[in-house]
Amino acid sequence: MAEAMLNDPLVLVAFDGWNDACSVASRVITHLGAHLGADAFGILPADDYTDYQQSRPNLVRTPAGELLNWPQVTVSVAPGRERDLVLISGPEPNLHWPRFAAVVCEFIINLDPQLVVLLGAMLSDVPHTRPVPLVSSFSDQELADRFILERNDYEGPIGMTGLVTRGLISSDIPTISIWAGVPHYTASQPNAKAELAVLSKLEDILRTDLELGSLPDDAEAWEHSVDELMASDESARAYLDSLEQQFDAEGGLGASGDSLAAEFQRYFRRRNSS
Repeated sequence: MAEAMLNDPLVLVAFDGWNDACSVASRVITHLGAHLGADAFGILPADDYTDYQQSRPNLVRTPAGELLNWPQVTVSVAPGRERDLVLISGPEPNLHWPRFAAVVCEFIINLDPQLVVLLGAMLSDVPHTRPVPLVSSFSDQELADRFILERNDYEGPIGMTGLVTRGLISSDIPTISIWAGVPHYTASQPNAKAELAVLSKLEDILRTDLELGSLPDDAEAWEHSVDELMASDESARAYLDSLEQQFDAEGGLGASGDSLAAEFQRYFRRRNSS
């Protein structure tokens, strides 16, 4: 990959699939790339880490002809006056995870970033009617204090997002991971409300206003559509009431490290049993 001089870069990373319920993290990266005019910077090598029988290329037909999209981790850069924003996104690998995580970490470290933010999303026992809970890991307490983050004490299976997070932290790179909790009963559709919550947190971290586009309207429409769906089923409405009561009694997800860890554990148990 060609080297380029970057201006005090901040790196955002998302891996779709297991780490990314409702594709929240990946869609945030795509949104930022489109609205910030990000330019292609490179592609991380994928052949050694991909089983193409499990992760097949995708054929797309366009007015200009057929386009073959291979599974790959792409890198793009959105230039800024104060700092450049580097966007890294793509699928989790099928093979050789330790080696792939090391490749990603080495690439990021060579950028000499001022901060790396990894994004993820998990299916959670949370109601769609409440603010989207965000949970975090971070490399040092100073970052936690600056951005009002609470440490996640989860123990259990992790994905590539977790591996890269810990690889960067062990290399003394300033690192934050942000996970959005999304209602498990809305898993089959994109969640604009969660995407908006992640972007709002990124605004705090970047200390700048981001172009939100239609996301505020999309988030409102999403919540309204789920309202209608739940209202049409008495048992679903009763279940939602119980989730709301539990959420409110706990002061919202994230009120304590124990509740964060429990939520992660429920999420990964659900994924492993599916």
